[in-house]
Amino acid sequence: MATPAEEAKVIADFETENDIRLVRRNDDHVTIAIVEGHATSGTHSLKVSSKEGNDYGGFDLAGAALQGWDKYKYLVFDLTSDSDVKMTFHLEAQDAKTVSTYGTRASIKEGLPVLGKGKVTVAVAVANLARNDGSDMIDLSTLKRFRCILETQSIKEPYVTYLDNVRLTTVAPAK
Repeated sequence: MATPAEEAKVIADFETENDIRLVRRNDDHVTIAIVEGHATSGTHSLKVSSKEGNDYGGFDLAGAALQGWDKYKYLVFDLTSDSDVKMTFHLEAQDAKTVSTYGTRASIKEGLPVLGKGKVTVAVAVANLARNDGSDMIDLSTLKRFRCILETQSIKEPYVTYLDNVRLTTVAPAK
């Protein structure tokens, strides 16, 4: 039987300033900052603000956050919003074989929750991410980018969500 440490690896919970190095904004109109509150682990979270007037906003996991995924089956993270706006999003994985074409990356669009006021836990089975063109699977040992892309086309004011408790697990999270 696996120990709790083998079953889960916390990537970031934003309790230290160093955790901001594990996430980057995915466009110039997005800002990120560690803030107190909206936490699901500890007392701090990452505030992700996307300005209105742009098609997409959100964040990318970066650097050390992309290491060791091949030992786990699921990526799990919590998103919280104070907004009544219903926000859809999709996820994207890219590895060393990914080039600029859409077909060589893996897009996750199905089965994701819709963001609204409150917290959602996002759980993604990453162990079997197929490329969009179906040619093969994303190699998690060479992961170079993982994106959370908020579909902000219709927002009329900045949209803020809070990211916390980003983790990898070997077992499916409880529903």
